[in-house]
Amino acid sequence: MQNKFNLIFIIGCEGTGHHLFGNCELTPEPYHVLHKLLTTYFNLNTTPSEQIDLKKKIYEITKNNIGVVCMESASFPYGRPTSPLISHDILSFFELFNEMDHVNLFYIVLTRNIIFSTLSSANRFDCLKIDKIEMKIKMKIKNVKDKTKRINLKKKLKKLKSKYCDIKNESIIFSSRLQENCLNYINSQIQLIPKEKYIIVEISNIQKNIKEFIKIIEQKSKIKICCNYNNIRISDDSKYLTDKNYDYLVNYFSKNRLKQFNFLKENTYLI
Repeated sequence: MQNKFNLIFIIGCEGTGHHLFGNCELTPEPYHVLHKLLTTYFNLNTTPSEQIDLKKKIYEITKNNIGVVCMESASFPYGRPTSPLISHDILSFFELFNEMDHVNLFYIVLTRNIIFSTLSSANRFDCLKIDKIEMKIKMKIKNVKDKTKRINLKKKLKKLKSKYCDIKNESIIFSSRLQENCLNYINSQIQLIPKEKYIIVEISNIQKNIKEFIKIIEQKSKIKICCNYNNIRISDDSKYLTDKNYDYLVNYFSKNRLKQFNFLKENTYLI
């Protein structure tokens, strides 16, 4: 909208494809200032009186940049250690801007097969440190010529595997529960937002039809999105089919358990 400040809020669990929108062209100057204001506004240590002052500043910067397109993004959870206070609250974010008539806010809700998003998140955050240590020792064994040193490194590797075997198992269980809790949160809170203010998409479907989806999002949001399609990184889910934790997740995320996310599933826009 040319007569509004346009703000796209991208939300989803870790591993659901936030990177797809990383090549969208936005207006840098107000974005960086607004992002800092929002981060401070939703910060745990910001007092109610400070929020009032920040809200005025957010109002001013959006009011002074009519016609501009900006984007905020939140994954649930965000990084490690996990905390529900790190990401912007979905409903609070809507309520903040809903009072500003000059702001056109629109949500893009990202979803993905929860088995694949869990494995993506677990491999990135929860199992990665252990795997890196293991790989580092293996490289040392390969490069060390001294026989005694090689034997000692192999013993160290064996001890590491034994010590961290249980932690690796705990990591995938932790990741699966975390994804489940976060997806439940998104599933519940998005229902509190007016339907015309969001679109729910699925990563594998949007990757195949990215240009068409951008057009659909533009029509629904009334926001012009400029995107460099050539630099979009496509996620390959087939690599997870051979992951050692795949079978555990297939059993954990049974058809009955997946029913708790029915609202998201039934309202996902597919091409």
